[in-house]
Amino acid sequence: MKDRTGGGRLFTYDFENGGVNDYFDVGAMRFPDIPFMKPVFDLILRNPKSPIHGMLDVIPYVMNNLNNLNFYNGIIKTDGELNGNPPPLDPFNTGVNPPDTVSNMAKAAIGDFKTRLKTPPFAAGWEYLMQFDQFSTRDYIALVNPKYSDVLIDYMETFNTATNLYDEALTETVMDSLDFDYDDNVSWFCVQGGAGKIADAMASKLSQTIQYGKRVTAIAPVLNGSPNPESVNVTIAGEATPRNYTHVISTIPFSCLRMVDTTQCGFNWNFQTAIRALHYDSSVKVAIRFSTRWWEDSGLVNGPHLGGVSSTDRPTRTVVYPSYGINENTGASIIVSYTWAQDALRFGALAQGKGSETETVMLQTIIKDLADMHQVDYTTLWKSIVDYKVYNWYGHEYSAGPFALFGPGQFSNLYPEVTKPVGGLLHFAGEAASVHHAWVVGAFISAYRTVYEILLHQGFTGLIAKMVLIWGTPDEIDVSLLKQQVALGQHMKFVQPV
Repeated sequence: MKDRTGGGRLFTYDFENGGVNDYFDVGAMRFPDIPFMKPVFDLILRNPKSPIHGMLDVIPYVMNNLNNLNFYNGIIKTDGELNGNPPPLDPFNTGVNPPDTVSNMAKAAIGDFKTRLKTPPFAAGWEYLMQFDQFSTRDYIALVNPKYSDVLIDYMETFNTATNLYDEALTETVMDSLDFDYDDNVSWFCVQGGAGKIADAMASKLSQTIQYGKRVTAIAPVLNGSPNPESVNVTIAGEATPRNYTHVISTIPFSCLRMVDTTQCGFNWNFQTAIRALHYDSSVKVAIRFSTRWWEDSGLVNGPHLGGVSSTDRPTRTVVYPSYGINENTGASIIVSYTWAQDALRFGALAQGKGSETETVMLQTIIKDLADMHQVDYTTLWKSIVDYKVYNWYGHEYSAGPFALFGPGQFSNLYPEVTKPVGGLLHFAGEAASVHHAWVVGAFISAYRTVYEILLHQGFTGLIAKMVLIWGTPDEIDVSLLKQQVALGQHMKFVQPV
């Protein structure tokens, strides 16, 4: 395994002694070419002024394949079978008797929100969505529109997302659908060699060396008797003297920021609540390096899987077939299980270290699901395992969750707190400080915002103009609001606790 250094969710795992395609993306892995993702495509591919332009091999990502499988209630259907005209309404004999397909029912519930957000200006659609932010997805669908029964909502959730994920904010469901299902004609892409190469390329362009292994234990203002901070001190574990900076941008996940001593910052109550309460989802990815790319065998009952995704109500939930190395003898590694929410919490309980009895149970469960889903022999699959990797994002001390996924009311009530620079000098970035949670574009936009905040605070209008010339202004950024937030942040004094 290549030592992990930087990149956060831009994290690619390379299997030892494997081929060039024996890797998988533990975090971010695919990029839809939609208007909201323009900043990312400008960064990695299209903007000749990007410092990493031309450094990455961006290749097509296969989002679905007609041979991909849907295995529910013990019944197997291919994507091709489910795409019939007309499509079957209850193809898995659940007895729920849905009035329409899951896709159409979801459109009936949230389609209007998506249309408003896709219509400029983004701020207008967002303001409308915030009128309903107090609802969970489940509550909105049950009580407001279209007023489905609990049984029908459970049915939709099973086929549309992870178990109990409809308890998240309605806003999250809308934004996730906006990014994942923008329309029916979206091209997807990935980075050959893994998305971690994006972070590697960016790091190679820095004029200074990134310092790794430096755990921040405290953040405190330098006040000198005044509520107006002069600078910010950052204390590092094992270092006697704090480091002093004019501005600090924290990209620490809020789940981990709780472990940093910020008592001297005197954060107001709403900000403290945001850091403590903003919800992070759970996620577990399991990848196996096999001896062969058996899933591409044309002799499979339902045909080969040349990329795409298969889904099931079994514990494995989602299988992601690689879009790289297709029909090549350059590696046979595959994400055999990708879970979120309660599904991930239950698999996460088994993620207790390579070779542990519990991880063996996990692997046995996954191989059984794969064998039943693809109608292949369990023993043959088991014997073809060369290596495996389990990554539980909530079980890692420096992530404590894979990405933010807010609960009802958290966008409208708490999110504004973390997008204002405290004292004008302490700024917060990362995907949780954007409306695009779990996406690289969220991290990009939040970074753009924090740099803009610093330049605005310092009065560097020329550099602001240069940044806008190179990168434009992302849809999420409302410049007039940003100026107000910087002004408000300057008035959010660091108050020494009594």
